[in-house]
Amino acid sequence: HPLRRQHDAGALPRQPRVHARIGTNQFVVTHVEASREGIVVNVAAMRLFYFPKPAKGEQRVVVTYPIGIGKVGWATPIGTTKVVSKRANPVWTPPASVRREHAENDDPLPARVPAGPDNPLGLFAMNLGWPSYLIHGTNKPPGVGMRASHGCIRLYPEDIASLFDQVPVGTKVTVVNQPLLYGWQHNALFVQSYPPPVEGKDDSAPPPPVVYDDRVENAIWQQAKPHAGAVDWALVQQVVTQARGVAVPITRHGLTLDSYLGSLPQVENVLPDGSNWDGNETPAAADKVTPVVDSGARARR
Repeated sequence: HPLRRQHDAGALPRQPRVHARIGTNQFVVTHVEASREGIVVNVAAMRLFYFPKPAKGEQRVVVTYPIGIGKVGWATPIGTTKVVSKRANPVWTPPASVRREHAENDDPLPARVPAGPDNPLGLFAMNLGWPSYLIHGTNKPPGVGMRASHGCIRLYPEDIASLFDQVPVGTKVTVVNQPLLYGWQHNALFVQSYPPPVEGKDDSAPPPPVVYDDRVENAIWQQAKPHAGAVDWALVQQVVTQARGVAVPITRHGLTLDSYLGSLPQVENVLPDGSNWDGNETPAAADKVTPVVDSGARARR
């Protein structure tokens, strides 16, 4: 992930409708329907935003990181809580429900996993006010950007190390599910649409429909109107319904979705050096070592 790690996480001066630059031509829209304080997680975008309190006279910033969230049937909860404790080199104690699931899949887990390279919490964990849910690192970096946990929020190892040092105990944590985002950057209105997360007992649940209706058009028009922006509504409908997860300027004359996507930098995801997991969740053969599956302390994973 060398390109992702160079461009994806970052901080910038905070302004209304601020956007975090993650590439030469791409922005992450940070305008979510939540108060701009503490940690805000958008599960639809699989992204965490941290709004630290500035010291007197300092400019406000927002820091953003990609995350992994709960898989289908083990959804990351929506709502508001707080960070209640922080642990470096955490020990993982998988709850009975997670141990039972692994036993049924012929992949038994020990009662306790000590700190170290096989610990699925990574090197840092922050317990939330919701029992069994954490924000933590991982020993399986490819799981970031995926629905692969039992509800915990996981970050890349270097990202959790940075966030852990910044976030004090008691920090407010707000989790939202907002697939449609919009905001201004460089005199253009950007719209960013993600597929709504599938919810159900397993992966057989049908995906929710992507909604494009008068309500969506009105919300975008309310953003464009104060700036006298000329909205390309055909482009808006494409961006919303295709739900590619890319912020696209919809007030630039003559822009097409294909041409804009073609102009963006391409990132090749590769396994980091030293990774002990190849992204395959299939249990290993009996004569091979089975890696411990990612999870949270007393958590769903």
